[in-house]
Amino acid sequence: MTITMQERVWGLGQIWRDVPYHFARFSAEQAAGWDALYQAYLLRVAAEEDPLRYYALLCRFLNTLDDGHTYVRFPQALLPPYRVPFGTAFVDGRHVLSAVPQAQAGLLGAVILGVNGVPLPQYLAENVFPYVWSGGDRLTFAWGLLGYIIGCTEAFPLWIETDAGPLHVREAGADAPQASIPRPRVAEPMTRLCDEAPLKIDRTQDNLCVLHIPHFGDAALRDVLYRQAPRYRDCAGFLIDVCGNEGGSSDNGDAVAALFFDGPVPDGMYQTPVYRAHAAARVSLFGKAAPPARALETEQEEKAWPAAPVRLRQPVVVLSDGATASAAESFLIAMRHQGRARVVGERSAGTNGQPLFGDLPGGGRYAICTQRCLTNDGEDYDRCGLRPDVEVCTTLADYRSGRDPIFSEGLRQLRRLVSARAGGCIL
Repeated sequence: MTITMQERVWGLGQIWRDVPYHFARFSAEQAAGWDALYQAYLLRVAAEEDPLRYYALLCRFLNTLDDGHTYVRFPQALLPPYRVPFGTAFVDGRHVLSAVPQAQAGLLGAVILGVNGVPLPQYLAENVFPYVWSGGDRLTFAWGLLGYIIGCTEAFPLWIETDAGPLHVREAGADAPQASIPRPRVAEPMTRLCDEAPLKIDRTQDNLCVLHIPHFGDAALRDVLYRQAPRYRDCAGFLIDVCGNEGGSSDNGDAVAALFFDGPVPDGMYQTPVYRAHAAARVSLFGKAAPPARALETEQEEKAWPAAPVRLRQPVVVLSDGATASAAESFLIAMRHQGRARVVGERSAGTNGQPLFGDLPGGGRYAICTQRCLTNDGEDYDRCGLRPDVEVCTTLADYRSGRDPIFSEGLRQLRRLVSARAGGCIL
C-alpha cells in the first residue's frame, strides 16, 4: 500500500477539522492547544511514508482526546495476515494471559510481567496507551488490548515474561490450536431454553430465567428474544447477564428493556455539541466577551417497543463488569429506571456515545464521539463507570479457577427478590 503525502496530510486534516465541531467532550484546554497540536503532527505525517507508522501517528493524534468512542481504525490491508497466538484480559488490576498456544496451556491465567525485557508498566506507557483509550488506572480497558497492539505493531518473535514462566510468541495461522480460559463455570445445573446467536437463555431448577447477552450489535437479538417469549414468560425472575458486553446499538438494548416496562423507557440523557456561526462571528469581533460559538444541547429520549410480546413484572437482576460498555451501559440505565432492576457486579467501563465516522486514505476510518452521555439524573459516568447496587469483584484466583462470583451473587440477589415478592415484602 502507498499513501501519498497529499493523502496523508488530507487524512490528518479531516480529523483536525471535525473535532472542534463534533467532539462532545472538547475541553477548553484541548481547544486552546488543538491548532498547535495539528501543526506539530502535520510535519510528521507529511514525512512518514510508511502506511503503518502513518496510521500510528493518527492514533496518537486522536487519542490525545482521551475518549473511548474516539479512535482510528486501521485499513484491512495493514492488519496482520495471521492470528496472534495469545490473548489477554485485565483481572483484579493485572494483565493476564487468557489464551495461549495449546502447547503452553499451563500459562493460562499467568500474570504478564514484561515484554521483550521491558517491564509491563513501561511497555504499556510507551507502546499501548498513547495509541488507544484505556480507561485509566481503574480499568485499563482490556478486551485483548495488549494482544491487539502487539499483534499490529510488534515484529515477531516476542518474549512475554509472566509469573509462571516465559511465553515465546511467534505468528500463527488462523487454524493454529489454542487453549483459552472458558467462561466461568456455573455451579448448578440449568436447562438450555435457547442457543441462537446472539442470545442464550437458561432456566434454573427453581424456575429463574437467565438471559446471556454478549453484545447489542445485532438486531436479531430482538427477533430471537421476542419469538422465544412463550418459553420464559412464566419464570419467577430474570437474571440478565451483560458482563463483557461492549455495546452495539442502544435500540437493541431498549428492545430488551421494553419487555420489563409498561411504557416508554429513557436510557439516559445526552448532550450534543451545537455550533452557532453568528456567535463565532461575534467572537472574531469582540473576543472573549462574546457568547460561545459552541454549546451543548441536552436531550432525553424515551423509547418504546409496542411490538414487545409480553410485559414481564417479575423481579430482575442485571449483571455488569468492567467491560460492560457503551450501549450496554445505556441498557443498565434503562433497567434501573424507577428501580425496575437491581444491578450486581463491578462498575461498568464508563464509555458511551454516538461516534461520527469519517474516511481516511488507504481504507481506514476515524470515529469522533458526538455525545456526552449522562444518567437519567444527569450524572456523568465517563471514565468512572456506573456503580452497581451490589458490588462484587472477580479476583485473580476466581478467574484462574473458573469461579464466577458476580453470577453467583446475582442469583442469590434474585432469589431474595423472588422470595420477598412471594411473601409480600420489598427489599
